[in-house]
Amino acid sequence: DGEIYGSVSFEVPTPDIWLTKEYGVIAIDTNASPLHLALAEVSLDGNLLSYQTISLHELIGQSKNKKEYQEWLIAHKVVDIAREKGKAIAMENLKKVNRGYSGDGKAKLRKRLHRWNFRALLSKIERIAKLNGIEVVKVNPAFTSVIGSLKYSPQLGIDKDIAGAYVIGRRALGFKEEVPEN
Repeated sequence: DGEIYGSVSFEVPTPDIWLTKEYGVIAIDTNASPLHLALAEVSLDGNLLSYQTISLHELIGQSKNKKEYQEWLIAHKVVDIAREKGKAIAMENLKKVNRGYSGDGKAKLRKRLHRWNFRALLSKIERIAKLNGIEVVKVNPAFTSVIGSLKYSPQLGIDKDIAGAYVIGRRALGFKEEVPEN
């Protein structure tokens, strides 16, 4: 019909990493209930410096394109925070998110998890960070929320999600965290 289509591909050079974990990290914990990102600024010696949350509720029910656009904006916001604080980014290594199973008594949570892809958001954050020369450290997410809620939440007077992010940050810096005894 007289129409011509073409595609162009090119490689964007990735700059050298200049902001590393030797200055501390901004740790990110993804949470489904309530749906938000918990951010914790952790110093090199493992102390909690500051924290905040970024709500993701407004993304539920949006079209795929609008949701993806908002995820890119959130990724830029997180990277801007890391650059402003002069810290690397630490996040969970989410190979597979457990979305629950039928009969587990958590139908609302399962429904929310099936509508959300945390890995997509974290990969956007990782991509933007690398394009800005910021190191991204991935850690094993096993028991981070449990350790945070049992150990650091009561000790520091913070909620369990921020405490989970704090544990992720400490793991990224090489601190060993174990589940406290009952």
